[in-house]
Amino acid sequence: MAVQVLDLSTNRIKEIPDLIGNLTSLQSLNFEDNCLQSLPANIGNLRKLRTLRLDRNPITKLPVQLGHLRHLNTLTLPAASLTFPPKDVCVAGVSSVLSYLRKAGKLPEDDSEVIETVVATEANQNVFSEMDRYWRDMETKRRQNTELHHRVAEEWRAQDELARHATESRSSALKRLAQEETRTRAELDRLQKQRDQRRQELVASLCDAEAHADALIARLRQRDAAQAAHLLQEAQWEEDQMRALYRHAGERLSRENREKVINSMQAMLLASEKTLKHSRNSKKGSRLNADAKSEDADRALRRVLANRQADHAVLAAQVAVEETRQKEAFECFQQQRDLRRQRIVGDIRLVEEELRRLTRAEQERRRFEGASAAACFAERRSDLVRLLAELQKQKELRESELRSRLVELEERKARDETDYWLVQYQRLMEKKPPRLLKEAFVDDDVYQVLAAADASDYAANFEYHRITSDRLLSFTDNDLIRIGVHALGAREAILRVLEKYKAKQNVSLPEPSAPVDEEVSEEVYSAKSLGADMDEKAGVSSTAAGDLPQPSAPPARIVARFESECCVCQDAECSTIFLPCGHVCCCEVCSARVSTCPLCRRIVEQCVQLS
Repeated sequence: MAVQVLDLSTNRIKEIPDLIGNLTSLQSLNFEDNCLQSLPANIGNLRKLRTLRLDRNPITKLPVQLGHLRHLNTLTLPAASLTFPPKDVCVAGVSSVLSYLRKAGKLPEDDSEVIETVVATEANQNVFSEMDRYWRDMETKRRQNTELHHRVAEEWRAQDELARHATESRSSALKRLAQEETRTRAELDRLQKQRDQRRQELVASLCDAEAHADALIARLRQRDAAQAAHLLQEAQWEEDQMRALYRHAGERLSRENREKVINSMQAMLLASEKTLKHSRNSKKGSRLNADAKSEDADRALRRVLANRQADHAVLAAQVAVEETRQKEAFECFQQQRDLRRQRIVGDIRLVEEELRRLTRAEQERRRFEGASAAACFAERRSDLVRLLAELQKQKELRESELRSRLVELEERKARDETDYWLVQYQRLMEKKPPRLLKEAFVDDDVYQVLAAADASDYAANFEYHRITSDRLLSFTDNDLIRIGVHALGAREAILRVLEKYKAKQNVSLPEPSAPVDEEVSEEVYSAKSLGADMDEKAGVSSTAAGDLPQPSAPPARIVARFESECCVCQDAECSTIFLPCGHVCCCEVCSARVSTCPLCRRIVEQCVQLS
């Protein structure tokens, strides 16, 4: 709306700017009680001005352009200081002042032509300014459309590049998976052969142990029987000696005096009775001692067998618990290390991230462009939703395959229950505590080294492999790993104690006189628990998973200048995908309360949480 009244009185204004001539709609202008000394020439452009108040200003001269103000009917002037026009003209009135100024400035009395020229000029200027403004707007829109087309083309190119990289990655992953399956089958065959060989060796060792136990028991019983027979033979020999002596004495004494014979015979009988009684007592005591020793040996054997059975039951329970835990851990570990499942999960995360970005971009463009740009996003979003559903099905199918593999392993273990318990028994025998060992297969120096290194738990490994002190002095880190010492701290401690022991004894590292039997070493190394092989295999799988190529193209950049917050509560972050529309605009709590999508108002059939 144009300004028609302007009151600037009592402001101590010293100068009026030339821009005041642009206020063409001004009808009343008041500059009274200021410090003006002159008026600008552009004041003559105020053709609609009707009132002009200039009193109480030190003005000495009026501009002749005031003569153009045809509609001016009220004019107040400072008569004390004004010199042009003269006072008599000023007193005559407004029309006299305007006529005097037109004559002085040689202005026409009727300025209709001037007015028409001014009006035409102003109209032309308005038309030109409107045309310039129109072309500027058109140029701005053209640049915006060009930028939009370039941005959309770049986005499509990025999407094509990403799809190409995903296809290449998928094909390479399938090839690697096939190679991994081939290697896995070969490894399983090798492990099966090793297990069969270990089973045969274990069965042979068990048979040897049983035969040794039977031989020991038979030898003990035979020794007891031999001792009893020897005692009986001694008693019989003494009795025969006494009888022969009695017969010889009777024949000799028959030729002597009868009294002497009777006396000596009585004495001999007494002595013989004493000797026989002593012999019988000795024989009886020998028999009792032999029976007592046999009973003690039987009781000792029964106690040992009972203790072994109790230890076997406890260890079997522990092995069962450990088997259950290992099964759960193996199932989780198998899902984490499965390359195909990792690839599917990675693709699902990429699709979820793309859906989130599309939702943000769609919300942003809805504010400025309306529903025209939403159709393109809806088509791409529907494609992503279908891809997400396929990936979810592939993930569920892969997990079911992994579970079926576990079931197959359980069935195979049930079929080979005998082999399984033989392996468990071998593990228990290898990890037998030192207090249960009855035979010392290593030197005392080896025990001292292990005690100094705080590694006495590995004494069974050294005893199993018959490691002597001389051989221990030449051990390296790889040798410790080969006999089953896998803990890094234990190996470093043992090597440090060996160095100190060498420095103390001033013993240099000797070279072995005989080469190490590689077949025996491989058997020793392969006889370790199957868990170590599975850990090694898992490590290889992890390395293979870590070597997977990543897409070289960056993710498509969609500019959305707002926070990714829930459109319902405006507090939490968006974490739920609505199907089938594919929008990501609600948190987990709010998604449970709505039945339609807040953006497109479609019915929600399924909610998928972002991974």
